[in-house]
Amino acid sequence: MESIPPPHVVMVPMSAPGHAMPFVHFAKQLAACGITITYVSSDKHISHLREALGTLDYTREGLQLRFLGLRDSEEELPTSGSPQEKIIDLFNPIPFLVSRDFAPGCYPSERPEKIVAIKLLEELVIDVGSSESQKLRGVAPAGPPMCILHDIFTTRAQVVADKLHIEKHLLCVSPVHYLAGNLQSERLAQEGRLPITSREARDTVISDIPGLQPCHPSDLSGAFCNPTIYNWMKYHHYRLGRANVILVNSFYELEKQSIDAVRNEVLGTGYVKTEHLFDIGPLSSDTDQTNIGESVVEKQHPCLTWLDTQAPSSVL
Repeated sequence: MESIPPPHVVMVPMSAPGHAMPFVHFAKQLAACGITITYVSSDKHISHLREALGTLDYTREGLQLRFLGLRDSEEELPTSGSPQEKIIDLFNPIPFLVSRDFAPGCYPSERPEKIVAIKLLEELVIDVGSSESQKLRGVAPAGPPMCILHDIFTTRAQVVADKLHIEKHLLCVSPVHYLAGNLQSERLAQEGRLPITSREARDTVISDIPGLQPCHPSDLSGAFCNPTIYNWMKYHHYRLGRANVILVNSFYELEKQSIDAVRNEVLGTGYVKTEHLFDIGPLSSDTDQTNIGESVVEKQHPCLTWLDTQAPSSVL
């Protein structure tokens, strides 16, 4: 009787360290449980990961954990836009935000660069799920993936999951109350309450977001109060509630009220089609100082650098 291969998960994180490292931690945990993990990102990010971690070969540890680039460096890059707008930065979307506004109704997945990224990701997922994966991608056959696990900013991976008829799972590396606000974005927009631009709206306390305590608009994500940022974020907000499963980098004892509210009042209602939410954190520790590429590492403020040189308890 033919043996059943272990589950196979394809991970598609954002390249920023605060997003990538929780994915790496979770990938190791799942691989230690016998699950095959294919971690996917741009060629540039995979190169940075190799430098930061020292190795991407975990076979000696008995882990089926593979890191693969999209082969985007082999593509003919778009000729318009700055270098930051080219395909090598597709999994770090902030440069797209600051470079120019999106045309009304033009979501990130519709832009030429994003279409290329979706195509490359689809090809990779098909290849790693093939019996010819060793020849095609240099990794051992693992069978078709059971799901694509994506980031809050790499929701375009859902397009590939839908096309290949596999589940789409979201790993949110932010607190649950942040997720709660984003899951209500589409409803608030339909009610004409987003983006928040008028002075009256900015002064009105928001108290109808399950999982989030009544708060002032300024306490919400900056995307809600900036039309340009919101126009960019609304595609991702729309996609959040289309994930079959949401995993959060938190734990129940820390955010009990928020987790209960999202589970009981949000999932499976209105615009949110998600069926399950699981708390799986924390996925990283305070001692994790890994730098993944100088271009995406936030520099320490000069004040903190100076403070580090002072004697303990000498500064008020």
